[in-house]
Amino acid sequence: MITFNKLFLLFISCSFIGWILECLLLLYQEKRLINRGFLTGPVIPLYGFGAVSIVYLLSTFKDNPIMLFFTATILSAAIEYLTSVILEKVFNTRWWDYSNEKYNINGRLNIVTLVAFGFFGLILIYVYDPLFNKVLSLIPENIVYIITFVLFIIFLIDSSLSLMVAYNLKKESMNKKEDLRKTDSTEKMFELKGKKALITGSSQGIGFAIAKCLAEFGATVYINGSNGEKVSAAVKKISNSKEAVCDLSKADCANTLYEKTGDIDILILNASIQYRTAWDQISEEEME
Repeated sequence: MITFNKLFLLFISCSFIGWILECLLLLYQEKRLINRGFLTGPVIPLYGFGAVSIVYLLSTFKDNPIMLFFTATILSAAIEYLTSVILEKVFNTRWWDYSNEKYNINGRLNIVTLVAFGFFGLILIYVYDPLFNKVLSLIPENIVYIITFVLFIIFLIDSSLSLMVAYNLKKESMNKKEDLRKTDSTEKMFELKGKKALITGSSQGIGFAIAKCLAEFGATVYINGSNGEKVSAAVKKISNSKEAVCDLSKADCANTLYEKTGDIDILILNASIQYRTAWDQISEEEME
C-alpha cells in the first residue's frame, strides 16, 4: 500500500543519496567540497522524483531486467530534460549544462549519465526499495509519522528559502542585463570615433571637463585657450587631444583655429566675448 509517509521518505532518502553522489563526483573533479544542488540542504530533489517515479511506475517490469533498464533510462531522461527546461524558464538560467561533454542532447542530457540512471533503476528496484521497506517496517508507525512531519517541514522551509534566493538572483541578473543594454545603447548613441571636436576655453574648468568627456567617447578634441602653457598641460591629461592655442579676442583667431583644426564635426563655444546689451542693439561689427 502506498502511503504519503513511504512516498516522502523514499523521495527524501534518494534525494540525499543523489546529493552525496554528486558531491563525491565534484570532489573528485574539483578536489574540493561543493554543495551541489538547487536547495540549501543536502538533497537533490531530481534524484528523489526519479526514484519515486521508477518505483511506482516501473515495478511492473520487475521480472524483466532489460525492459526495466531501458524504461528507467527513458523515464529518467524525460524527468531530467523537463526539469532543465522548467528551471531555465522560471529562473532564466541553466542549473546544469552538458554542452562541453560528448554525447549530449541540447546540453540538457548526457548519454553516459542516462546509462548510469538505467543501472540506478535496477539497483533501486532490486536492492534499495526492498531494503527501504524492510527498515521502514521495523520503525513504529508513530515514529514514522514524526520523522516524516519533521523532514517535510524542513524540506518545505528549505525549498521556500531557496526559491526566494533564486528569484532574487534572477531579478538581479535581469537588472544587470537591462543596465548593460542601456549602457550599450548609450555608448552607441554617443559613438564619436572619427569625429573632430573644438571646445573653446577648454584648458580648464567646464570646458576641460567637456573635452575630456568627448575624448572618452572617441572624438579627437582640440583644446583651446589663450595661454599656451595651460593648453599644453590640458592636452597631456586628455588622450586623443590636440592643441589649438588662440586668443578669441583677436580678429584673426577664427582663421588661426581653422588652420589648426580644419573642418570639424562638433563645435562647443564654452568661451566667447559677451556684449552686455540688448540683442537688437548689437552692431554688425560686434556681431562679426
